[in-house]
Amino acid sequence: MAIVWTLQHPRVLDSLERGEAYRPKLSAVEKYGMIDYPKLQHAYEWMREQYSKRVKPLSPGHGLVWVWVRPKPDLRGWAREEKPFVRLTLQVDPKRILPSDHEDWHSPLNGSPVTPLRLRNLPDRLFDKWADEAYMWPPPKIEKTWTRIFDPRYFRPHVQGVMSEIRPGDVVKTERFD
Repeated sequence: MAIVWTLQHPRVLDSLERGEAYRPKLSAVEKYGMIDYPKLQHAYEWMREQYSKRVKPLSPGHGLVWVWVRPKPDLRGWAREEKPFVRLTLQVDPKRILPSDHEDWHSPLNGSPVTPLRLRNLPDRLFDKWADEAYMWPPPKIEKTWTRIFDPRYFRPHVQGVMSEIRPGDVVKTERFD
């Protein structure tokens, strides 16, 4: 079993405490879940497709639950405008999670290529040469690099994950922030 954390609205905890699994609806994600969903929709849909291919198929209206695989989210410096919220500590079968590198996830969000490992420590001028070329690639070629975010060799200290649901039995600790 794996310990992961997620930040959710208290309504999610209320449902779990009633014995109901939380399965996010895609329509709710579009409306409430992301600050600029229209701009980020392509990346979110790509992540849904990857989850469906790698973990289990999702129905068309099914959203994703974002979790932190490591480290536990430190909220001291975190400016959350959408209070109240709850931090849930979950214990789940790792087969239910699609982990990815949090920093590299920004490449799909920004429509940019994920840098190959062999180029990460190049001197700036050599990296910039690669980046100047790579950022001009056609979108399908750029998207092919995105699967690198799931390769554990790419994982840095902050690893996120997505799941299809939170089950009541997954919850091992709750913390409310009002």
